[in-house]
Amino acid sequence: GSPTETPAQTMSVETNALNGYTLNVQGATLTSGPNTIAAITGTPQAPNPGSEQFGLRGTVSGGSGTVSAPYNTANYIYEGTSVATSTVAGATGPSAPSTFTLYYLANISASVVLGDYTTMLTSTVVANF
Repeated sequence: GSPTETPAQTMSVETNALNGYTLNVQGATLTSGPNTIAAITGTPQAPNPGSEQFGLRGTVSGGSGTVSAPYNTANYIYEGTSVATSTVAGATGPSAPSTFTLYYLANISASVVLGDYTTMLTSTVVANF
């Protein structure tokens, strides 16, 4: 792994919807067959190599969009699941383009079963009329 943080995903969102928009993410944590890497839930955590962690955080520039708590810190968390979305960002009114950058974290402990761990996260933007 690398201790250097690099952006994983960048999205530009704008709307003329009177009540803005909501940016949601949905998907399971990292899995390899029946094995998983635990998502960080509850309270955002700093990267801790040697412990089991999966999470994300976001930043924004431009427009009136904001990154929603708990994703708006320097630490990581992931509260979405394969059946439930988690709100990562949004705006409360019409917005010029806001550029959102998402950073993902994956760490393993010595007890994690070897394998190819993957996930598919779906980002959805919903206009709020």
